[in-house]
Amino acid sequence: MRGEGQPAAAAAAPRKAGRAKAAPPAPPEVKKAAGRPARAAKPTRKKGEKRSKEELAAMTQKVLEHIRANSGQGVEQIAKDLGTTTKELTLPIRKLLVEKKITSKGEKRATKYFSR
Repeated sequence: MRGEGQPAAAAAAPRKAGRAKAAPPAPPEVKKAAGRPARAAKPTRKKGEKRSKEELAAMTQKVLEHIRANSGQGVEQIAKDLGTTTKELTLPIRKLLVEKKITSKGEKRATKYFSR
């Protein structure tokens, strides 16, 4: 007779073939401790609110000084070093390019910025 010597539950339930269940994702505290960089602080403005001229000018100057000191970096590295997001840097970098204070080489994510 089939299933003799086995508990009733084991004989009745066939085993599934395949992969084991994946472990649940780790909580956010564990991910930070695992060496992932912390996200940049969010701006204090409301969603959709424009930056003031002074704030934009200060960020543009900060970016220019950083590029002069660290020529050849991409926007992701610049954002990481300045503690901001790449989205926050797009306008200051565009202004610097138009004013011809910096130059760029490459395309898309491979773009590197250089001081003039």
